[in-house]
Amino acid sequence: MKKIKIFTMLTVLLISSLGLFSIEKADAASSGWQTKGGITLNVSTNKDSYKYNEQILVDAEKTSAGGTIYYEVVLAKMNINNGTWYQVDKFSSGSTSGKIPQVKFKAIYGTGPYKVRIKAFSDSALDKWIGDWETSISVTS
Repeated sequence: MKKIKIFTMLTVLLISSLGLFSIEKADAASSGWQTKGGITLNVSTNKDSYKYNEQILVDAEKTSAGGTIYYEVVLAKMNINNGTWYQVDKFSSGSTSGKIPQVKFKAIYGTGPYKVRIKAFSDSALDKWIGDWETSISVTS
């Protein structure tokens, strides 16, 4: 009986050392569900840290409440010299009453902190701003 226990423990140790019992870390970045101007929306990325030139996948969805919104998806980078944010890339605008089609950016604007931002509007001219939803990511070399 003692030999069986030792054999079982050694087998489990061997399998876990080979990575067959690996635990995946959920490292996606998300704004969480937030309500602004009567619109509840969540924006998220597939990871919270990217290597330079890696693809950033952005997903966003709003609840059915509030009807149709018009939106822009933008990528902003922090100026580390003065702490201000500036837009480095923009996905063309669209409209939705639910899920926003997945947006892809490339991490090609240098290393440092970034924000992925959904800018929501109540009109197609993008004049009547409802609010911004954002999540933070970082780009490393």
